[in-house]
This record gives sequence, structure tokens and C-alpha cells, in this order.
Amino acid sequence: FIALLIVSIYVPIVIVRGLRTRQRVDVQLVLAAVTIYLLIGMISAVAFSFAGLLEGDPLLHIAGTASNEAASGDGTFRERVYLSFVTLATVGYGDVTPANGTARAIAMLTALVGQLYLVVAVATAVTMVASERGSLADPRTGAPE
Repeated sequence: FIALLIVSIYVPIVIVRGLRTRQRVDVQLVLAAVTIYLLIGMISAVAFSFAGLLEGDPLLHIAGTASNEAASGDGTFRERVYLSFVTLATVGYGDVTPANGTARAIAMLTALVGQLYLVVAVATAVTMVASERGSLADPRTGAPE
């Protein structure tokens, strides 16, 4: 988990540093943005895992399966990754949910970071595309820059 956490934090930093010098939108920029989004989900899953190690209370509430019995516990890593990405995308199916305050805090942070990232990344990409096409207007005059 420590190696995954280090990679998940280090890689976005390297990607962002490389993207700062990019002057145009291309496939690499889009793939870099997607990679960072996926790494946010993995960081969240690792955070759920660390919380599971530190907490005494069950971390997750997992809805019933074929036997219709619900369970509480720390879940498998797959279930934590699943919860992380369902939360990141703000889908919220409800079959795996946070069961304690720490897990709820991680889920809230994951949802906020995911949505803010999408808003910022999409806004930046749209701005770059618009500036390449010369369609950005000067806010003071309304004329193209």
C-alpha cells in the first residue's frame, strides 16, 4: 500500500509538471488528465485501506449478496477501490457505503476532489482549445484576442 500511495502521489506531480509547458491540446494531454483522475481514485482506495488498519470500527457496510445478508467490515481491496471510484464519480450505488466517520470523511473528500478536478481540468482543456482556435474574447471589449 505504501508503494501504491507513493506512486499515486508522485506520478500526478510529474504529469502536472510536464503539462505546464504544453502549449496545445493533444492526445497526451487528454491521457495525462485521465491518468491523474484514475490516480485520485487509487489514492482514495489506499486512504480507505489505511483507515481500515487504524480504525477499530468496521470501515465499510456492504449490502447483501445472494443470501441478502448485509455485512460490515473493512472489505477487500477490490471493494475499497470500487467504493473509491463510485464515490469519485459521485454515482453512489449504495451497495458499499462508508460505515464510520473516518470512512465518510474520506468519501466526502474523494467526491469533492473528483468533482473539482473535473471542473478545473475540463475548464483548462476548453480554454486551451478555444485559445488555439483564436475564439477567446477579451472580457473588456468582447473582441477576439
